[in-house]
Amino acid sequence: MKRFIIKVVLLLAGIVIPFCVLFELGYLPVITESGLFDSKALTSRQKEIKHVDLMAMGSSMTMYELNSDIMVKNFRQSYYNFACWNLQIGDSYTLLKTYIPQYKPDYLIIFSSFGDFTWPTNSSYHNYADAPALMRGRLPGLFYFKNFSAIRRVIDRKQTYKVKFDNWGGAQMVYDPRNDKHKFPVFPTANTSIAYRSLDSLAAMLQGEKIQLIFIQTPVRHLGADSVTRQHYQVHFNRCRDIITRHSGIYLNYDRPAIFTADLFADPYHLKPAGSKVLTENAVLDLKKIIK
Repeated sequence: MKRFIIKVVLLLAGIVIPFCVLFELGYLPVITESGLFDSKALTSRQKEIKHVDLMAMGSSMTMYELNSDIMVKNFRQSYYNFACWNLQIGDSYTLLKTYIPQYKPDYLIIFSSFGDFTWPTNSSYHNYADAPALMRGRLPGLFYFKNFSAIRRVIDRKQTYKVKFDNWGGAQMVYDPRNDKHKFPVFPTANTSIAYRSLDSLAAMLQGEKIQLIFIQTPVRHLGADSVTRQHYQVHFNRCRDIITRHSGIYLNYDRPAIFTADLFADPYHLKPAGSKVLTENAVLDLKKIIK
């Protein structure tokens, strides 16, 4: 029996130790299908965040376009940006059901555009959201084994995602004109109506928790948009406003072509870093009337 126990211990050590070494070297476990999300989730854990008065959530619109320096300069409340590229509204809802009881925010800020209502939700985010709090917080190395991945995949992930997050979870978009195809993505899609229902559930949840939702419609590039596209924009704006206000949320729309001219855009939806600063500065003027 003693020999058997020794063999088991040595076997486990041969599996666990290499993964511990990988973790210390920054080769993070594969938790979801998004390497960027996994990196951000484990980065925020290192901050040992206990409570966030102002929580920012959403997709790349929130991650890139809500300028952290401007936010922390203008508000004394604790702040962190949990947004991640390509999160759909339904994905944000999934994650917020975990984040809300953990961080107990007073305000939730979402910068949003059409891309948040375009694609199917990603079920792999449940691998993180539904994991025990101990695993997400104290023992993230267990994720190596919860959704076991080959060491090669763990190593490849580190080479793929290199977005640098600031101290408050935000990031600055690296603008490359070659990425701008000057094409307007198809909207609405078959997933859009489902996304509206997710937004309704999200807003209702926050209302029940007495958390003030501030939903901010980010500007879009109108140059090159035909009349049908503009009509879809307006229908979307109206639908989001109706959902948000029905649940006592605040809806702000910054789709203002006179301010956000075509040269400030990196593509039809995303602003360049200079445009993001202009957007955050404008949003702060309204947020100061809301956040006390």
